[in-house]
Amino acid sequence: MSIELEMPNEKSDVETPLVDQNDKSKMKADDELIKSVTSLQRKHSVNVVPFKTSLENMKKVSKLIQDGANTFLMQEYSFLLIFVIIFGIVILAIDLFKFYTCIAFVIGAGTSTLSGYIGMYVATRANVRVCYMAATEPKNTKLSEAFKVAFKGGCVMGFCLVSLALAVFTVLIWVYSSKYFITIYI
Repeated sequence: MSIELEMPNEKSDVETPLVDQNDKSKMKADDELIKSVTSLQRKHSVNVVPFKTSLENMKKVSKLIQDGANTFLMQEYSFLLIFVIIFGIVILAIDLFKFYTCIAFVIGAGTSTLSGYIGMYVATRANVRVCYMAATEPKNTKLSEAFKVAFKGGCVMGFCLVSLALAVFTVLIWVYSSKYFITIYI
C-alpha cells in the first residue's frame, strides 16, 4: 500500500507557499543555535559547578523526588483502598459470603501496596546513587560503574518484591490447607 502525494502544478494560478520567508529564516536561526549549543556542549563537557555544590544539589533533588514519589503513592493508595473495599464486597457477594476468597484478595492487595512502596523507596534512593556514580567516576569507567549501581538497586527491589509475594502466598496456602485439612507435600 503506497500513498502518493499530489504536488501542485507549476502552472497553477494560485500559489500558496507552505512556509513563508520569515518562518524559513527563523527555522534556519534555530538550527544554527542548536548546532552551536551542541558543539559547545561537546567541547566543554566538564563539570562547571564545583563538586561539593553539585553533591548538595543532587541530595536536594533526590529529596524532592522522594517526597514527590511518596505523595504520589499516598494519593494512589487512597484510590486503591476504595477499589479494594468495593471489589471485596463484590467478591463476597459472588462467593456467597465465604470469607476466604475475600481475605486472600485483601491480603494480595496489601502485599501489592507494600511491594509498590518498597519498589518506589528503593528506586528513588538508587537514582541518586546512579547519578553520583555517573558524575564522579573517571571518564572511562563512569557508565559501567553507574550501570552496576543501577543493576544492584534493581536486584534488591526485584528480589525483595518476589520474596515478599512468595512468602505471603506460602502463608496463605499453609493457613488454608490447615483449615480445610488438605495435605501439602513439600
